[in-house]
Amino acid sequence: MYTFNRVVTNVKNESVRRREITIEIKNELGHTKQQMMSFSLNETAEAIKKAFRSYLDEINVVPDVITDLTVAPETPPVQTQAEIDRAEWFVNRNKLKTLMELVRDGVFTGTEKQITNLQTKVKNDFKVTYLT
Repeated sequence: MYTFNRVVTNVKNESVRRREITIEIKNELGHTKQQMMSFSLNETAEAIKKAFRSYLDEINVVPDVITDLTVAPETPPVQTQAEIDRAEWFVNRNKLKTLMELVRDGVFTGTEKQITNLQTKVKNDFKVTYLT
């Protein structure tokens, strides 16, 4: 487990407008290593300490032991009826958009029953929440 040992460098690098701090950490066997982090020039000492503490917490995590390779099956997220309705509306809207381009191009007149039925369905199924 690594612990803080000392600050190696604490330099104000004006060319990149950053404060570069390197610390030395050591483990229980006496092995040491250095970690450099860069911060804005006006970063508080408390925020810098928290960043290094977070780094130490992360490298000191003892991962769970893997005893087998069985993976739990992934369950797909359950969609609400509103989400299903919204997805269906967008599918219908895109179909209508394509058809209206064909009407504009003269392929259809726009009075065909399938087109008017789809227009009515898109209009009736529209809800304000679809805009978000």
